[in-house]
Amino acid sequence: MTSDYFEAPLVYRGQEVRTIKGSYLGYLFIDKQKVWDYRDIRPFQAEAQKRVLHSDSLRRGDLQEMLLNNYSRGQVIKDGLEDREKKEKE
Repeated sequence: MTSDYFEAPLVYRGQEVRTIKGSYLGYLFIDKQKVWDYRDIRPFQAEAQKRVLHSDSLRRGDLQEMLLNNYSRGQVIKDGLEDREKKEKE
């Protein structure tokens, strides 16, 4: 049976100096003192940047047109981008 629980001695120069116990998914104790608990950690919250790079894919003309429901214009722009890429590879 597999488990994410672990228990092991911390050894320094051949002598056991501490004992660690815990769960890879939940908590860590060193000598009966809790040093980490997932429930105490606030998850990282990513924030969108207000300014994006000029090369950001969100600035692509075809995407912008499609977001405005101008699908035919978006397809024309996309075809132009693909043609330009093909010529650059030649």
